[in-house]
Amino acid sequence: MDQPAPSPQVFTPELESDLRESFKRHSPETIEAIIRFRRDGDRSGLVTAVHGIMQRFVPADCAVDIATQPDSARLIEDIGIDSLTMLEIVMAMEEALGVRIADQEARQIATIGDVRRYINSLLEQAPPGDAPAAS
Repeated sequence: MDQPAPSPQVFTPELESDLRESFKRHSPETIEAIIRFRRDGDRSGLVTAVHGIMQRFVPADCAVDIATQPDSARLIEDIGIDSLTMLEIVMAMEEALGVRIADQEARQIATIGDVRRYINSLLEQAPPGDAPAAS
C-alpha cells in the first residue's frame, strides 16, 4: 500500500479545535492520540487513535473491542462493519491523521491486520517528528 510520505504541517489552535469537534464522540484517549500525532508527530498513540476511530463505528449489537481483535478478524464478517461504514472509517482516518487513503488501498483493507499493516506503513514512511499534511 504505497502512500506518499507525509509532509510537515503547521498545527494551529483552529486545527486542534476542528479535530476536537470532529471527534467529540470518540474516547478521550482517541482524541488525545490524534492531537499528539497531528501536533507533535508523536506516533506512539497512532494505533490507539485508529483503533478508537474504528471502535466508534462498531455496530451497537456487536460487543467487540477492536484493540483486542486478532489480525485475522474480518471487518465485515466478524465485526459487522459494512462497506458504507468502512467508507466512513476511511474518511475519519484521513481527517484524523491528515493523510489521503487511495480508494484502491481502502478496498484492500478487509481485516484488522490489514488496518494495522496500513498504520505501520504510515509509520515507516513519515520522517520522525513530522506530522502528516492535511488532506
